[in-house]
Amino acid sequence: GRPELYAYSPRWYRKAPRIIRNSVRSWAPDGLFWLIMNKNKRGRYPFAALVGCHLYHYGHVRSISNMQEKNRQVATYWGHAPHKFDGYSDIDSKSLKKFVNTHPAIVQNWIKTDAEQTFTHNSNYKLTKRENKHRIMMFFERLFGGIDLSKKHYRLIRK
Repeated sequence: GRPELYAYSPRWYRKAPRIIRNSVRSWAPDGLFWLIMNKNKRGRYPFAALVGCHLYHYGHVRSISNMQEKNRQVATYWGHAPHKFDGYSDIDSKSLKKFVNTHPAIVQNWIKTDAEQTFTHNSNYKLTKRENKHRIMMFFERLFGGIDLSKKHYRLIRK
């Protein structure tokens, strides 16, 4: 919704494979390497190792008009009408945290000129079943000392 917030719930990928050997055949919607094709028979998650770097994703910070345009373009690929997008206000407010780090220098100008700067949570927003499930998962993450129950599309081989 704006650069000072980030989404932190099991819905969002907290860790994901982002680099893959060019000799490995993979299938990846939206840039995530979800399946390694094994001799054209079965797909499997890639083996992965943590590298200790942060990757910031600014897709849900873009201006409302740019998000509407993105939705229009994506809809043409899938052959349906674009989803109506009026803003970022319909989200579980408990899944948002304040971003206290510094944004990378390369996006500083973009944040000033193209990022959405206003965010108002819709106080009448009703949580979905999925968001209620994520709240429960976040409760257990805190209860058990920061375990990560988010989606994982990889098999960790070393930390």
